[in-house]
Amino acid sequence: MDIVGPLPPCKGYRYCLTIVDRYSRWLEALPLEDMTTETIAFNFYTHWIARFGVPSRVTTDQGRQFESTLFRELSRLLGIKHLRTTAYHPASNGIIERWHRSLKAAIKCYMTDNWVEVFPLILQGFRSSWRNDLKATPAEMVYGNILRLPAQFFAEKHTHNEGEFVENLRKRMQSLKPSPTTNNSAHVPFIEKNLHSTPSVFVRNDSIRPPLQPP
Repeated sequence: MDIVGPLPPCKGYRYCLTIVDRYSRWLEALPLEDMTTETIAFNFYTHWIARFGVPSRVTTDQGRQFESTLFRELSRLLGIKHLRTTAYHPASNGIIERWHRSLKAAIKCYMTDNWVEVFPLILQGFRSSWRNDLKATPAEMVYGNILRLPAQFFAEKHTHNEGEFVENLRKRMQSLKPSPTTNNSAHVPFIEKNLHSTPSVFVRNDSIRPPLQPP
């Protein structure tokens, strides 16, 4: 779980609470008006815990919202083990940091500042995308079936009864095993063999840009 922002103001929202399930890769992005501890805890409880149940572990950075007494008491009350990433080392929670880049890139594709309205369609796309590490989509991991997408005219007809479907789904979910996350931190530098003789080069600019600004 992490916080994105501040983003360009849109309908009173400036921040976003992002949550990803490490097992199924199910994604949530919740627009927020502020990033106070009360707002974070309320949205986490109402939009995640109320829908998917209490997680056994939650990994966050060491932001003041997650280190507050309120969040600590919420974790203690619900029996959640709170894991904290190493300070100034976001790669320790890399699964959600990488998704932040994909989320911002998807918003830019719409060429609009109204990022709140495009969120639902973007999230549906992520949840319906095939993942090679899972050999399934996040939606299949959660619901046992694919999501019916817009403009999809033909739907599969189920001939088996509901009891058989539930039993098959239960057996399939019990047989699934967690997939280890990919370590993308290793970087091998590339040096052009003609670098010593070239008259000029492009210099990469890694300066910090405001969120959602085109590169």
